Amino acid sequence: MKKRNFYILLFFLLSLFSCNNDKLEKLEREKKEISLELQSVKQELDSIKKSNPILFEEALKLENKNLKKSIEIYTKIIKSDSLSLWNSLSEKRILRIQELNDTTKKYIKNLFCLSDTLLLTHRNEKCGEWGGDYEEIKITLHTKGVSDGDLYAQYTKYTMNCDSIEEPMKISIRTKKKKLLINEERLVKECIEDLLKHKLNNPNWICHSGIFNSVILKDRIAFVQDPAIVISDYPSFYWTNFHKLTKIILNK
Repeated sequence: MKKRNFYILLFFLLSLFSCNNDKLEKLEREKKEISLELQSVKQELDSIKKSNPILFEEALKLENKNLKKSIEIYTKIIKSDSLSLWNSLSEKRILRIQELNDTTKKYIKNLFCLSDTLLLTHRNEKCGEWGGDYEEIKITLHTKGVSDGDLYAQYTKYTMNCDSIEEPMKISIRTKKKKLLINEERLVKECIEDLLKHKLNNPNWICHSGIFNSVILKDRIAFVQDPAIVISDYPSFYWTNFHKLTKIILNK
């Protein structure tokens, strides 16, 4: 009787062990299948990321942040094996970038023939008719040759105390000089053109308060007191490109 019970127990244990083995093998198979599926999905996603439309979109986004990287991606698309719309679009973008860069360089060169210092100024209206905080971007040319070189920008903010308007404004922010990249030089060009356009189309001539914006190009000739170029606008507008340039300088 005892022997019979022993065999029954042994048979039960063997059956249980066999059942567990089957379950483990099934789990392993399922695990491998899931792993293969994940690997396949990953490869598919990697393939999509490397596709021309996605790369083109990435390059387009980088044009204002990292122009060099953007051109590298466009070049990669052009060098790809298949001829497609994206190859053609990439070639056009590179040509467009080169045209804009050439135009900007020519503009900056001509501008700084007159001076080596450009001031972009903005004053808000937080104190009403008494004015407000004053911000200045000072752009200087570090020459390599005649009217040719690198542009550096320094941002300064003077804060006004509206409760005591006679109190001198205090410097709250002053950055070091930061070298401007070509797309940032283009932003300087756009700042000047935006203000001039607004000035020429501004119907408001008399006002007791408002934003004040100006562009001042100091004359290179020492004995000439007047600036070479002055564009002042009051009451003016929210100078979007000025604030974009400010943010760039602060984040460098």
